Amino acid sequence: LPDPDRVRLWATLEQMLADPEIDLIDVCTVTDQHTPIALAALKAGKHVLVEKAIALLPQDADAMVAAAKSAGKLLMVAHVLPFFPEFKFAAEAIRSGQYGKVVAAHFKRVISKPDWSSDIGDAAKTGGPAVDLHIHDTHFIGLVCGVPKQVFAVGTVERDAVSYLTTSYLYGPGGPAVTCSSGALSMNGRPFVHGYEIYLEKATLVELPEAADEVRAQMADSLRSGSDRFDVLNIDVAWTSEFAGAGWIAQVDPRGLPLDRLLPSWVDT
Repeated sequence: LPDPDRVRLWATLEQMLADPEIDLIDVCTVTDQHTPIALAALKAGKHVLVEKAIALLPQDADAMVAAAKSAGKLLMVAHVLPFFPEFKFAAEAIRSGQYGKVVAAHFKRVISKPDWSSDIGDAAKTGGPAVDLHIHDTHFIGLVCGVPKQVFAVGTVERDAVSYLTTSYLYGPGGPAVTCSSGALSMNGRPFVHGYEIYLEKATLVELPEAADEVRAQMADSLRSGSDRFDVLNIDVAWTSEFAGAGWIAQVDPRGLPLDRLLPSWVDT
């Protein structure tokens, strides 16, 4: 953690942007405030890291990209999924081609209503779940499957904003069948869940916290029988806190490898 005594404070954005010792501005505000802050930072000669979504309107995003090019500065959008261990694992498995091509996939990201924040709960400021949540997996799908030719979505609307939707990413004949469901309609007892099932030609990748018990039981049976059905890969990398809570500890691979942690992103071959 940073030393509080070394944290510098400014009364205004303009004062901060005028500081010559600052190289980069991290814009963590609500989405509707991204564009003016990013444009001002780029004009001041700063690199910019901006939270997703980059903006609420395409023309605002285009203006930010143009300003970065004009200033010769970096404009980076903080899409985090590629850096999450379980998504990094999936991306590497797909790109390696070890298990063949993606045949189909489904992604999921559902939260309870964000009533803990008046800003985050205001769709006029965030774009609502269709933008603020759905963009996570849409970005990741584009990275590992390519940008689709078309998309088709159905959903529910609450207070003029999409509260839940399922999108089909259409790649044409021979392309993968990919869908994603996102929304903010769970009860408070289930505040957040995300995950995926990715079907490759030679393997299935799963990252669904609610499936922990089922996967753990199948993995345990495989280990006890000495079966190599489950290909345990990159154990230290593919790990999430959800599965820590599921008790995936102190198992032993039949090949003699101690598994302090088993894969949440497991591969069924």
